[in-house]
Amino acid sequence: MSLVADRRKPELVLPARATPRETLALSDIDDHRDLRYLQPAVEFFRIVDGHGRPTKAVFRAALAEALVHYYPLAGRLREAPGGRLVVECTGEGVVFVEAEAAVSLDELGEPPLPACTFVEQLLCDVGDARVVIGVPLFFMQVTQLRCGGFVIGLHICHNIADGYGSTQFLKCVADLACTEGDASQIVSPVWNRDLLTARVPPHINPAYEEFLQRLGTTADDIMLSTPPEEMAGRFFLFGPGDMASLRRHAPVHLTPPVTSFELLTAVMWRCRTVALGYEHHQRVRLMFSLNARGRWKRHALVPRGFYGNALFYPAVDTTAEELCFNPLGYALKLVREAKRDMTDDNV
Repeated sequence: MSLVADRRKPELVLPARATPRETLALSDIDDHRDLRYLQPAVEFFRIVDGHGRPTKAVFRAALAEALVHYYPLAGRLREAPGGRLVVECTGEGVVFVEAEAAVSLDELGEPPLPACTFVEQLLCDVGDARVVIGVPLFFMQVTQLRCGGFVIGLHICHNIADGYGSTQFLKCVADLACTEGDASQIVSPVWNRDLLTARVPPHINPAYEEFLQRLGTTADDIMLSTPPEEMAGRFFLFGPGDMASLRRHAPVHLTPPVTSFELLTAVMWRCRTVALGYEHHQRVRLMFSLNARGRWKRHALVPRGFYGNALFYPAVDTTAEELCFNPLGYALKLVREAKRDMTDDNV
């Protein structure tokens, strides 16, 4: 469907009160060049019976109060000598845009699913999303819908927060909006980026050194040698019935039982390898993201409230023949081993 958002003029929202003026270092993970962009996200909200329609003033006040706690977001990035990024906590503020759209949430889909042709209408105009130095680190557009629901479209600088950190900040804004600024229930943000700075000198785990040595040339890899503009993007949706069907192919004796992530990752890796027609002797590789915040293990490397980048990327490789001709349990075992090897020391 078509959607046109009637946007108001963008405005800067400053922290509700004075905040520290300081320069903060980023972690080695935060400072990665591939993270130098404004990451977009769109969240859809339905009005629950008994609750009124939130107003612009409520959102704006909650955002200003949230910036008191997350004050680095109200600052600006600059490049320090040597090329590393630092955050200048200047309190210059973030961008807020109010908008309206003459559609209901139901008309957008139930629920709205990718690829949404109208998504750009729900996001602020940030210019070049790859420019992060000297610009606001957070942009927020709130689009009120005809049904009373609303959409929050945001951009956040990926050097400051990953997806989990962005969600933590957005939940802080939402909690403050619901409690009229009462901060007693919010998760206290933790900066502590030094926790994810490499040892001096850096030390590579021997298992990863062997993996890097096996990488070799990529010239004969169809996935790595095909220009991105020649690839087609498609979305695949897996519901409970689909997952139940896939689970029947997994070994029943695994302890603990296979997770949905492990199952879908192993299946998609095999399907991709078959579809791309790799030769039996070619090595195929899998890399996925793993959150170091600790829900998947007993002890957390980073404390609760940490909103920096804390995603790591374990990788495994095998031959196309081993992956495709062994039972599915072989691929599942590799995925599990990669997860298990992501210890705090390896991180």
